[in-house]
Amino acid sequence: ATRCDDCPPDEVAFLQYTSGSTGHPKGVMVGTRNLMNNIFAIQSVKLSTREMAFLDQDKIGVASWLPQYHDMGLIGGCLSAAIRGWRADLTSPFTFLQRPVVWLQMITRMKDTHLVQCTAPNFGYALCI
Repeated sequence: ATRCDDCPPDEVAFLQYTSGSTGHPKGVMVGTRNLMNNIFAIQSVKLSTREMAFLDQDKIGVASWLPQYHDMGLIGGCLSAAIRGWRADLTSPFTFLQRPVVWLQMITRMKDTHLVQCTAPNFGYALCI
């Protein structure tokens, strides 16, 4: 595989389809630059660049049940971990919906991790209460 920092910024990273909520689903070309900016924007909401510099990148993880066909699951869950070299513990949305405690167990298994990214829509947190 080609390293992401070696890819031309305008090269297509992947094709993502819209939900079609306002018409027919459409394929959208997501470029490498857009992908990387999205990943760094998501991470900057959580921590500043200065704070990130102090963290051991080997001690950051992602625990996600979000579907990878949706941008929140694909980019926020899977690709952000892969690109940064973080540990990722992923499960299916169906497993989470049947037993929300699975997500909390995934987070708990990362007890040696300094930071666990566990993004979800509000209903995901509500199901854990």
